[in-house]
Amino acid sequence: MAARGRGKRPTALELYGRPKPREIEQWRDFDRFNAWTVEGYRDRDPADVLAESRAVFAHLLAAVEACPDRDLTDHRRQYLGFEWNEGEPMAEVVAELSYRHWRLHAPSVRAWLDRWGAAS
Repeated sequence: MAARGRGKRPTALELYGRPKPREIEQWRDFDRFNAWTVEGYRDRDPADVLAESRAVFAHLLAAVEACPDRDLTDHRRQYLGFEWNEGEPMAEVVAELSYRHWRLHAPSVRAWLDRWGAAS
């Protein structure tokens, strides 16, 4: 969101910590995309993944807090990289890409952390 706020698209390295396959742009299957994402974290230390997740959330929170309310609530506002938002205000986009999305995956993430003894 910070890169987009500067008028630039974030790189795959900034978003995912690794290059993104070309064909991923054509993927419309979220399960396939999620599997690719999980694969990138599979062999990492869970404590590192958890620390990165917390840092990303803190960064997101700071970016949202820095936005004027009108930028978060105006459904007519378009953002670079979010052209697909179909008239949804940025507050809804942020919710869908953060805490609402987290709820979908929380049980499996918690189970993964429990297996590694990294839950806190």
